[in-house]
Amino acid sequence: MINIKHLKHITILSFILLIFGCSNDSEVESPNSTSTPEAAILEVPNNNEICLTGKSLNATQSTVTFIWQAAKYATTYDLIIKNLKSMQTSTYTSNSTFKEVTLLKGEPYSWWVVSKSDNTPKSEQSSVWKFYLANDGIPVYAPFPATIIYPTSGHTINAWNGNIYLEWEAIDVDDDIIGYDVYFDTENGSTIMVENHPNKKLENISVESNTIYYWKIITKDKSGNSSSSAVYTFKVQ
Repeated sequence: MINIKHLKHITILSFILLIFGCSNDSEVESPNSTSTPEAAILEVPNNNEICLTGKSLNATQSTVTFIWQAAKYATTYDLIIKNLKSMQTSTYTSNSTFKEVTLLKGEPYSWWVVSKSDNTPKSEQSSVWKFYLANDGIPVYAPFPATIIYPTSGHTINAWNGNIYLEWEAIDVDDDIIGYDVYFDTENGSTIMVENHPNKKLENISVESNTIYYWKIITKDKSGNSSSSAVYTFKVQ
């Protein structure tokens, strides 16, 4: 004879297993997932260093292999490389996590990877890294062009008692930066405001409301090398 109490326990247990079974099935990731690809993690060339792993082709060119980690949900990647001297940007598509590219020796570059998927128009960008491609004829290298921190280009900001500040980041693989020339005006960023500024921040800059400003940074090192940033703009509210 069937024990009613045992039958009740069996029924409850079966119901619980059914719930968990359905739950697990719903959590299985579809091979055609429309999830946004995650950002790739960059590996080589190393950030803020001289790239010595390039294969020399001739006196002016080397091939460099760019490597990054696989990103979840990504099916393809766009490798973007920017020459920080000429400001020219090139894009290369890869179905794997590496790409070999021919570049000019002795030039500064930045690079990043955009993760893409065949199943969604959404994409995700990695962090941005910089490097110098080694050149046997160059014993020292110019600083990387400065990167702005504040104000960000194209944005509108508020002044504090009629004053603002400028802030930027600068890196040199030889670690011998000695100062910065700050260009600042309302036309094209060609007017020098401060020479040989020792810090990466300039404060108490007088500005006028409802005005667009242009600025750039020249970074200088002990060896007499220098690099120019792009010209950035912002508007004071």
